Amino acid sequence: MDRKAIGIDLGTVYSSVAVFQHGKVEVIANEQGNRRTPSYVAFTNSERLIGDAAKNQVASNPTNTIFDVQRLIGRKFDDPTVQADMKYWPFKVINDSRKPKFQVEYKYETKLFTPEEIISMILTKMKDIAEVYLGKKVSEVVITVPAYFNYSQRQAIKDACVIAGLNVLYIINGSTAAGLAYGFDKKFTIERNILSFDLGGGHLNASILAIEQGIFNVKSTVGDTYLGGEDFDNKMVAYYVQLFKHQYGKDLSQNKRGLRRLRTACESAKLILSSSSQASISIDALHENIHFDSTITRTDFEELNINLFRSTLTLVERALIDARMNKADIHEIVLMGGSTRIPKIQQLLQDFFNRKELTKSINPDAAVVYGAAIQAAIYTDDQSEKIKDLLLLDVTSSSLGIETAGGTMTVVIKRNTTIPTKQTKTFTTISNDQSSFDIRIFEGQRLMTRDNHLLESFELADISLVPHSEIEIEVTFDLNVNNILNVTVMEKKSRKEKTITITNDKVRLSKEEIERMITHAEQYKKEDEIERNRIETKNLLESYCFNIIKKLNDENSADKVHIDDKKKMIDAIENTLTWLEKNQLAENEEFAHKLRELETICSLTMMKFYPTEDNVGKISEKLFNDITEDKNFHSTTLSSNSGDELSNLSSRIFDIRNEHHHMLSPIEGYEDKLLFPLEDAIERLVEIIPKIKRNASIAKARSTDVADGLTQDESAAIQLYTMEWHPNDQSLYMHINAALREENRDKITPYFCYLKLILTALWKLPSVKATVWRGIKEDLSAQYSIGKEFVWWGFSSCTGSLQLLERNKFLGKKGVRTLFSIECETGKRISAHSYYKTEDEILLLPATNMKVLGRIDSGNDLAIIHLREIQPLYPLLQPPFT
Repeated sequence: MDRKAIGIDLGTVYSSVAVFQHGKVEVIANEQGNRRTPSYVAFTNSERLIGDAAKNQVASNPTNTIFDVQRLIGRKFDDPTVQADMKYWPFKVINDSRKPKFQVEYKYETKLFTPEEIISMILTKMKDIAEVYLGKKVSEVVITVPAYFNYSQRQAIKDACVIAGLNVLYIINGSTAAGLAYGFDKKFTIERNILSFDLGGGHLNASILAIEQGIFNVKSTVGDTYLGGEDFDNKMVAYYVQLFKHQYGKDLSQNKRGLRRLRTACESAKLILSSSSQASISIDALHENIHFDSTITRTDFEELNINLFRSTLTLVERALIDARMNKADIHEIVLMGGSTRIPKIQQLLQDFFNRKELTKSINPDAAVVYGAAIQAAIYTDDQSEKIKDLLLLDVTSSSLGIETAGGTMTVVIKRNTTIPTKQTKTFTTISNDQSSFDIRIFEGQRLMTRDNHLLESFELADISLVPHSEIEIEVTFDLNVNNILNVTVMEKKSRKEKTITITNDKVRLSKEEIERMITHAEQYKKEDEIERNRIETKNLLESYCFNIIKKLNDENSADKVHIDDKKKMIDAIENTLTWLEKNQLAENEEFAHKLRELETICSLTMMKFYPTEDNVGKISEKLFNDITEDKNFHSTTLSSNSGDELSNLSSRIFDIRNEHHHMLSPIEGYEDKLLFPLEDAIERLVEIIPKIKRNASIAKARSTDVADGLTQDESAAIQLYTMEWHPNDQSLYMHINAALREENRDKITPYFCYLKLILTALWKLPSVKATVWRGIKEDLSAQYSIGKEFVWWGFSSCTGSLQLLERNKFLGKKGVRTLFSIECETGKRISAHSYYKTEDEILLLPATNMKVLGRIDSGNDLAIIHLREIQPLYPLLQPPFT
């Protein structure tokens, strides 16, 4: 069984997901085509939004849009850092038994959510993105956290993963993951010391790794969860709030919507200042209808944040001290995280390391998730050549110890100790004849336990009643690679002992709370799906109305539609649009009913656009009667596993072998980066099809209103495939289908990257399990004997309605001579993306296996062949490579 685990970079501002397969890491794009998804969750009166959709509406819905969740996870409400952060958040955080919870308005009700629940929603989104890409369920994950996340925070992340239906294989520090990504392809035969400097949106992580022959030995790791891009934004926001007050005498600090808009403008300005010397900030009606304009220079930005910038070097110094190294021992400084693009940060680092060149060879936004995916492959025993010999030796990020006399912290396991580790220390009781021994376990770096984090406390009772000098209590800390701590306390004389696993239940969710949240998560997901279907059907109804109007206004149709028919259709459409305007919150079934009503009126009228041959108008009814009566056309249940994965489909195109078809060699050198964006794929084709670039632009311009969860590029890919081209140029599908049918590797190769783009887009669409129709002008009936099984190699455009074939004079004598009636299972309805948007177009995917169930000669020079999609005829010869 192919065990596939994913890597997730759970960022304060953005999250990413990746997988290791086919010998390389693939960072997976979301439905917008972006490989980073905002760590935002929003609630409205009708739906829940996650990711891009949530962030895009934050200015209009600031109090119900949650972000920065990492800064709350595993903390108590009265934590000073939580209280400080709340000043910058537009949403409400309340105190629930010392635990912070988000209060939002959702579907006209006040709801409370824990940080674990919000993070689980983000994780579920990342999991869904991976499952769509892989074509199967995913349940195992390696997840990244900031280096200085404490024990409670890491356990809270695990709880969030459980709620999201994910089993955590490993929690890895972000900078460690980034170092793993950098050294993955490096073949260091002698030890090289790497500083992985990860400055993201909400944290700074710095790790020093010694890499040699595939062994990654973490020497030290440090971090600060309050030093990142958002903290630089906070400085800018605070500055402009004061400037606004000085210029206009108005206090902006209580205007949540205004603050959110100001923050967005500051974020944009910060990005611009990484490549330009100044940036403009212009916000209409920022506060009390005051238009705010300002300019900030790079020097201004650096002066505002210079103390924060310099504090990054303090952490670097600490990492060097912990690793027992000096500056000269570092061979390479690897930059990770989007905030490392800030020129001043780079200058300070270079100056600190005596002008040593900084390494920028890896994408700073993807490095951390890249490393997480590699660690996931290691944990699932991936036997790829690049993975099987890799070993990561990680360290503990905080010291662990117990409280001793005077409230001091006695360390048992020091920070930056390689894990797994087992350490033992011996203690004595304080007084004579002491009957029990109290142990309080802490995490932290401070001398006094009051300044550290209490993990657990318990008692070893009924110990020997002897003078305290004769008592020896042995305390053993056993910390495994997943940072799970087991503590054993034993009195040596009596051999009495007690062992506990640290769970930190005072801060963690209870088992009952987690189970309740899992139930709620499933409920929210179902509600999201219902709302998504409702909106899709509403949009489909609107599109149908406007498409028919456009058709009726077409000058080519003006003389083909009787004035009474046209009035009937326009009245029906106007009534429907009026109803839509008043019933935006109607249920899915109501929209679907209105669509069926409108289709009934319009489709009957649209058939009159074109005259039909004598007696051809009766073909639909006759054909259905013939199919029903003929014993060869009795319908049976289709197989549920006939090519239900994109990877299987792609492999079948190239890897099916049988006695009639020679084997087509697998295509080598395929890379994900060739798939997106559309223009990049097109560059591979311009030499072969000169007009393709122009047509690509047309297709993309017509694909602004995308549907079905596709990106604009993906929708344009389908439209480009189906659109009419110049008479002197063959359409793209003609080239691709010709190469597919010939099984000609040389002919397919130039189109391969584009073929993959089309398939990726198509596979996101829901499969159509229905009878569809396809007409061929030639009489091919002799080739299709009953019972024959064959491979339908090319893409094939079909329709779900015979009326469309009839109205266009496709049936009989001068048109189609062979009509295929196909029971398909994996066809894709592309009407919303096709060049012919008003037609019920369904596309059969290439390499679909078919069986001939029956044949009818209906007269009128029309042969009817009944086909059914069946399971693949031949086993796959090698693993899928998509």
